[in-house]
Amino acid sequence: MNSFFEVVKKSNLSADTHERVNSVIFSIIMAVGLILFYFKGGFNFDKKADNLKKLAKIWIVLNGLLIVSTVIKNSEYIAIQGLTYKRLGVYAFLILAIIGLFFVFLKITKQKTNAYLANQMVWYFYGTVLICSFVNWGSLITSYNISVNKCVEPIFLSSLNFNDEARREYFSKNHLDGQLEEINREQLIDGYQNKPFLSKALYYEFMNNK
Repeated sequence: MNSFFEVVKKSNLSADTHERVNSVIFSIIMAVGLILFYFKGGFNFDKKADNLKKLAKIWIVLNGLLIVSTVIKNSEYIAIQGLTYKRLGVYAFLILAIIGLFFVFLKITKQKTNAYLANQMVWYFYGTVLICSFVNWGSLITSYNISVNKCVEPIFLSSLNFNDEARREYFSKNHLDGQLEEINREQLIDGYQNKPFLSKALYYEFMNNK
């Protein structure tokens, strides 16, 4: 009976998280779209638009609270189910959403143009992608999940990228079998290690053969 309620709880948590993320997407698109439409040209500098500006700021704050609640719900989801690429991606999206709302707020208060907002968001999106490229997310997910004993199914761990040393050690210690997924991963490693020098990936050069 306890396992039944645990499954229901996890299912509800997953549905709640997805629902909140979808709400954030819809709400931000609506808010930013309307603000970009109305606060442009001469209207952006019109002193008679004070009431509309106040309403827009309130809407931005409400969107910010929605984002915070989604961060909490996603964190709760991770605490129960463990890390995955998608759950980390939710964090990245929410961070960009907060940054976007901040610059929308600046656009209204500092009377900036739509081009200013678009320029800032392009640069921050590029910066986020650049920073993410320096992190070995597969190894991070594997290490975290093993440490909390969540989402450590052999097939799932074998499907992650660049986590091979941690995966091999965990499988060996617990006598686990990743089945076809693990076989494919090991074949992929052998393939990379046997490639010509100019086509080699340095990550695989420092790995031992299984």
